[in-house]
Amino acid sequence: TSKKAKKEKVKKQKPQKEKKKSKGKIIFLLILLVLLLAGGGVAVWYFTGDDFNSQRNMQLAEECFADGEKKDALKYYKEALKRDETLTDAYTKIADIYLEEGKYEDAIEILQDGLKDVADADKQTIQSALEAAYNTGATQYKKENDFDAVFALLEMVKENLDESKYTSDKTTLYIAKSDAKLAENDFYGALTV
Repeated sequence: TSKKAKKEKVKKQKPQKEKKKSKGKIIFLLILLVLLLAGGGVAVWYFTGDDFNSQRNMQLAEECFADGEKKDALKYYKEALKRDETLTDAYTKIADIYLEEGKYEDAIEILQDGLKDVADADKQTIQSALEAAYNTGATQYKKENDFDAVFALLEMVKENLDESKYTSDKTTLYIAKSDAKLAENDFYGALTV
């Protein structure tokens, strides 16, 4: 009877071992499912997040800019800034496009926005670009003898320039405007003689 009892005991143990194995498989599959769902959730979060989209928009903007498609580049740079206001390159590239189009005031405005939003470490880059935009616009307007436009630009950047630069530029503009007015008067005077 002891052999028979052992056989009965072994038969009873086999289903218990199989039950344990199937429970282990189910637990393993549940853990795997949870991990897959979590990984998928992280992927969805990452690929729909602002950081990924802002970088993707920057990449598209750079490609358009390199291909000479400035209008599309401008759109992508602006979209990138909507998602991440700290992108120094987006501010400077938008300003570059505006400067090429002769939109000096727009270039200055976007750079002033950048000064408010970029990290402290990047403010000098934006400040330098802002001063360059002002100088480019002022030079062009001076060539056109549009001193009122130069004065308007100077007033736009007044808060962004050191006081000595502002005062010096304003004085120089008054002299240039006065010289231009005198030259104009001389010209018209010579015509009436």
